[in-house]
Amino acid sequence: MSVPCVRVRPTDGETTRAMLADRNLVHDAYDITVTDGWLYVPVTNGWAGSPSSTRTTTSAHNRLPTR
Repeated sequence: MSVPCVRVRPTDGETTRAMLADRNLVHDAYDITVTDGWLYVPVTNGWAGSPSSTRTTTSAHNRLPTR
């Protein structure tokens, strides 16, 4: 499944993830993935971007429901 993601260098990963989470933009149904040295943070459609990141789409894995 293709999901909108923010592609970010691992050194900027936590800062970017926290910024997106503060704005409720991290898509909680999918996991953050790593491909070819980049982190892909799944985002909702309200993403506006940041200078250290790129919006793209990637295959993402659904999170398993927690009980």
